[in-house]
Amino acid sequence: MQRSTMTVLNAHFDGQQIVLDDPMPKGVPANARVRVLIEDEGPKPSSLEKIAKMAVRGKLPRDFSMQHKHYAKGTGRR
Repeated sequence: MQRSTMTVLNAHFDGQQIVLDDPMPKGVPANARVRVLIEDEGPKPSSLEKIAKMAVRGKLPRDFSMQHKHYAKGTGRR
């Protein structure tokens, strides 16, 4: 009996088909059978929701007021 392995690849649905975001691992032959698991990741939190979550924890960084765009949106620091 051959053991199966599991590799997780990120993908998205473009409205017609599933499109891989990650490259296929080397060694996977053409026409290989694969199993697709649809997992709804839910909506991404808004910038305001991210800030509110940090504030509720009471762990706002000391430089938050000056670097709020960095913390909320992931932009570079000034």
